[in-house]
Amino acid sequence: MGQQPGTEGEGLVHKTSPLTVLSRVYSRATKILFKQPPDGKQDFNVMFDGLLWDSIWCFEDQTGGLLNASQMSLVTGLLNRVEQRDPDLAMHSHRVTGLSMRLARYMGLSHEEVQIIRWAGLMHDVGKLQIPDAILNKQAPLSADEWTIVHRHPAEGAEMVRELIGITDVAGLIMTHHERYDGHGYPCRLSGEKIPLGSRILALADSYCAMTDERVYKRSLSPQAAYTEVLRCISTDFDPLVVQAFTRLAE
Repeated sequence: MGQQPGTEGEGLVHKTSPLTVLSRVYSRATKILFKQPPDGKQDFNVMFDGLLWDSIWCFEDQTGGLLNASQMSLVTGLLNRVEQRDPDLAMHSHRVTGLSMRLARYMGLSHEEVQIIRWAGLMHDVGKLQIPDAILNKQAPLSADEWTIVHRHPAEGAEMVRELIGITDVAGLIMTHHERYDGHGYPCRLSGEKIPLGSRILALADSYCAMTDERVYKRSLSPQAAYTEVLRCISTDFDPLVVQAFTRLAE
């Protein structure tokens, strides 16, 4: 496993502007989102239109009142580490954030709840900093022991955010974003409304974006195929109310 993120003295706090971190992500994102495939049709659908740009505006007021200056520095440090370790993972986190924010707003969540979801979305995979590259980017199927390591990342990410940054509500969503509506997720095997609504929103956004991500160890699904898979997993993986909001956004 990788080393734990450092303390202030070890370089976790960064003076880098969050917009500087994001600019590197978006320079890559633009090339991917707006590429022209061989059939000449634009390679994104309405669900992707603006998701990354929604995410960048989550920094429009730096904190949304949720974080103080010290916490913001720590968050920026974590986002920097993710972007430097795996730029594709960083871009995935911003796509998840954009979709999660849209879903949360559509479902009528309060401003404060949307702020908690946006920061959880940006940091939902920081626990993967603890996963060795040999596992994280492995092209062959993972072993049972390797899956055990992967399944630790929600708890490890939540611990980083709770202990180092001190934002408990955000840590709670990170902890439970891989729970499934039917109770067969991880790490706590929560089900239904026992899973925080923010985590139910993140779960769908994370899955949809992961399915449409192109990674070294898997091919991406088309947006239409991923959309169909979300519908297939209603009431098993995903909250029906979140799926309903997702389908309305796609109309």
